[in-house]
Amino acid sequence: MTDELPPAGATLPSDVVLFDSNQHENQGDESKVQDNVQLQEETEPLILFRNVCPTDLTQIYSLEKASYPPDEAASRKQIQYRQHHAATFFRCAVLIQQNKSEQNLEQDAITIPSNTAGEEASDEPRARTLSNFAMGESSSTLLAKDSNAISSNTLSTHAEDNRNSLNGLGEIIGYISATRCHTFDEDAMKAHDATGKLLAIHSVVVAEKYRNRGIGTKMMLNYLDAVDKMMQKQTGGASGRLKHPIEKVVLITKMQNVKLYLNVGFSILGKSKICHGKDQWYDCELKVESVQNSSDREQKYECWIMDSFAVLNIGGNQGNSGISSGYANDAASVSLSIDTNCKAIRTLERGTGNPAAVVMIHDGGQIETESSDEENEESQQEFDPALEQNQAWMKIVAREFHLSETAFIWRRLSGVGVEYGIRFYTCNGTEVDLCGHATLAAASAVFEKLSQEGKRDLSVAFYGKRDVLKAKPATGGTGSGKIIMEFPTKTTILLEPGSDDEIATKRMIQKSLFSTLNDDDLDSVICQIGCDEGGDDLLVEITTDAFFALPTCEDIDFSFMKAYDGYKRGVIVCCLVSEDLKKNGEKADFFSRFFGPKVGISEDPVTGSAHCILGPYFGSKLQKDYVVGMQKSERGGIVECMMVDDGLMRISGSVVKAVNGYLYL
Repeated sequence: MTDELPPAGATLPSDVVLFDSNQHENQGDESKVQDNVQLQEETEPLILFRNVCPTDLTQIYSLEKASYPPDEAASRKQIQYRQHHAATFFRCAVLIQQNKSEQNLEQDAITIPSNTAGEEASDEPRARTLSNFAMGESSSTLLAKDSNAISSNTLSTHAEDNRNSLNGLGEIIGYISATRCHTFDEDAMKAHDATGKLLAIHSVVVAEKYRNRGIGTKMMLNYLDAVDKMMQKQTGGASGRLKHPIEKVVLITKMQNVKLYLNVGFSILGKSKICHGKDQWYDCELKVESVQNSSDREQKYECWIMDSFAVLNIGGNQGNSGISSGYANDAASVSLSIDTNCKAIRTLERGTGNPAAVVMIHDGGQIETESSDEENEESQQEFDPALEQNQAWMKIVAREFHLSETAFIWRRLSGVGVEYGIRFYTCNGTEVDLCGHATLAAASAVFEKLSQEGKRDLSVAFYGKRDVLKAKPATGGTGSGKIIMEFPTKTTILLEPGSDDEIATKRMIQKSLFSTLNDDDLDSVICQIGCDEGGDDLLVEITTDAFFALPTCEDIDFSFMKAYDGYKRGVIVCCLVSEDLKKNGEKADFFSRFFGPKVGISEDPVTGSAHCILGPYFGSKLQKDYVVGMQKSERGGIVECMMVDDGLMRISGSVVKAVNGYLYL
């Protein structure tokens, strides 16, 4: 019996289990028992199920090649991948020949039944849910005993030796490999995802000379029983290897093996869309009931959605928004007015600013730790953002929030003072090095937690991928209000007039934003074009009139921006505030909009990191250390910039908490 799925990934307990494969199959058939009497007198074959280890892979690969056509067999590299990344879900059946005189087991010694055609699944238990196997319903077919019960003359008495390699004893006569994924399709199953809710079985193999003897069915029952035991540990709250629960076991099979999977509890969903070789395959699934009955089945992390750089009403002559500064008395309370040709910005604090999600991680994340009696062992494991499983999980969570950015923060165990690690992911799962509004949101969440502990007026340092970002509350220290952040400045490198880069950039701007303008008119509205030194963001300064003539986000053709290779992250379109607006009471120094189709963001509501470029650029242009920018998105937001020494600047903005709760993914 053999089945093979396209590649996928995951984890099962590595205990060694002994099975009597003769007891059920030969029940009621005395002739078969008599046929095996002479064999039992000399040797007593034992079948043990355990996890596959690296030293087994040569045998495993030989079985794979012998059991599948070339267009279906997994490659050596795929098998190695599955054992390396999903070792706990890679189990094998090992045949041990031992002298009866040397073993002291009573009913646990087994024999291999004769090879009788059609016997494979003829008498096995009928369909049941996975939780039934752990309840003992399969006890008529299976007997289990700890590895220490096996004769010390046959196996090592060292538990870990028996658990992992059996000291190389025995012949591997079958195996099952699987990995975890989130969706039942070929692309999702090409790599292991430790957070996946589906356990996708790739291979169910029994060596040819041992087929049609019930071994494959018993191997599958053992496999499912091991999964269920893991789920019971997980849902019971005990520390264990399975951090995220499995909801379904899935596989594809050929028609001749459908009966076997029905007999062990699978449902047949119909013809599979997965193409694997030339034959037709059928989708099968088995639901894991222990997950469905669990009320607290997954790790939860506290999370927030914060509106960063929100426009706050602060009293007095408000106009459309308010600015208050922590840096200069002459900007302590000012108001912004909006040109009548500009799309109206909402004036209340609700619904303004840039929403960012914050997830506070209090453990090792997706690290699958060994069991321990210490209750707090997991909480002492620092989150590792470079770990493949953690990165995959962060991408999934960011896509789930579907906000422009999600910040993941965790307390640094080696830190002095209030120190957190931080990483940023966009709504399409792209990691970015720096995000101002998500840092502001993260700082607000940290200060809120600190204030609940009675700690106020503390600063926090966030250790990002490249930079250390510092933040402190402007007043009060509660996190609800204005926060000042210290960011690195970015220098704008202007494109040389008439250069190929400038011509290409202008062409992109024309097609994206000013399709009705000819070349001469375009030249008259563009003031300067530049890029930061890292090539991340493109800065395009235009006239004030041209800025207010920009199309709405819905009317912009982003295909040209996305295809243009002159930048990595985003396009900043900005302008100086005109003298006419200044005379009418406008206190902002510049306006901007930020477009990031390359990272999955058509238009960002407010982009704090863009002001690492905008602040120094307009500060130099206006010869001012303190400048105020207003981002003219539909939501709108205010960012205050103060240039300081040593290539640093302070960015401040207000934060409004929108959502606070728990993440269960």
